[in-house]
Amino acid sequence: MQYELTNRENQIFRLISAGFSAKEIADHIYCSSKTVEKTIDNIKKKTGMQKNTELVSLYFCGLMNLSFDNFRKIMSEHLLGHVEYERVAKTHMLV
Repeated sequence: MQYELTNRENQIFRLISAGFSAKEIADHIYCSSKTVEKTIDNIKKKTGMQKNTELVSLYFCGLMNLSFDNFRKIMSEHLLGHVEYERVAKTHMLV
């Protein structure tokens, strides 16, 4: 899925995905931490993500040409085990 991100949002999206903090990004691109945090909030709104960790996952889904929903399913099955995933998925209506 493609998102309408600005060049600056794409730059910050990549840096967040590489593990940089808002302060580190601000220092790198010569702006304030508040500006970076606001940009991250804009990215989250545009992508429908709520957490920075979701942004990182979304970024790598794009690199692997994998949908975010499929990625979450694969990771949940891997981390919880297939039987536990099915129980959690049914409880939260993921399947």
